[in-house]
Amino acid sequence: MVFGINLLRQEVNSGGFDRYFRYSGGDTALDAARGAKILGPGWATLVQEACRAIGSPYPIGTGSRAVAVDVLVEEQPELLESFDDRFYQVELDDPADERIDAFIWSNKSAFFV
Repeated sequence: MVFGINLLRQEVNSGGFDRYFRYSGGDTALDAARGAKILGPGWATLVQEACRAIGSPYPIGTGSRAVAVDVLVEEQPELLESFDDRFYQVELDDPADERIDAFIWSNKSAFFV
C-alpha cells in the first residue's frame, strides 16, 4: 500500500493521472486505492473515483488501461484533468508524508526486521 500510494504521488506529479494509468505506475493503482484510506477520506475518494473511471473491473494490464485512458480522453476529456486538479489540492490540504510515516512507524514490525 505504501509503495502504491507513493508511486501514485510520484507519477501524478510527473504527468497526471493520464500518465499514471497509461503506464506501469497504474499496475499498483489498486494498492494505492487501499493505501489512500490511511491518508484520509479526500485521498481515498479521489483514488477510488479515478480507478473506477478507468474501468470496472479495473484493467490490470498496461495495454488495456491505455485503451481505457484513450476512450476516457475521447469521451470525457476534462475528467482526468479534474482528477489532476483534485490531486494537487488534496496534496496541499492534506499532505501525505506525515500520515505515511505514522503508518509505517505504527506498523514497523511489517517494515523493519
